Amino acid sequence: MEDTDEQVIHIDFPALRSVAISAYQEIDTWIIPATGWVFLGIYNFKVDVTFSMGVTSKGFLHPVFHHTSVDFGDTYFYFEDGFTEFLVWQVLEFSKIMIENSIFFLGSIVFTDMLEAIIDKYSHGY
Repeated sequence: MEDTDEQVIHIDFPALRSVAISAYQEIDTWIIPATGWVFLGIYNFKVDVTFSMGVTSKGFLHPVFHHTSVDFGDTYFYFEDGFTEFLVWQVLEFSKIMIENSIFFLGSIVFTDMLEAIIDKYSHGY
């Protein structure tokens, strides 16, 4: 991080060490009928944000996000049917990349505008 006169808050938050979901799933479609055990594991999920807190002209807190990123870490997926596993894995990986990139490029803009209303509500207009 570079030295500036602006005071910022930097949070490097290891949100989840590990999450594992295991279930017996039945897919009843005409394209890919499949039945079997499914496993999804997400390990070392991290959230990284850098922001500063300002004040609006009315005196409400106003967060300004400078950097946001999400890292899904290591993700594993298993399904007994190899073809279904391949298709679902591709959808999961593509979704993961879309979420990570969207938050990296648009997170600062979205969170800066959205969090002000949430902070106002839960701090009772402080």
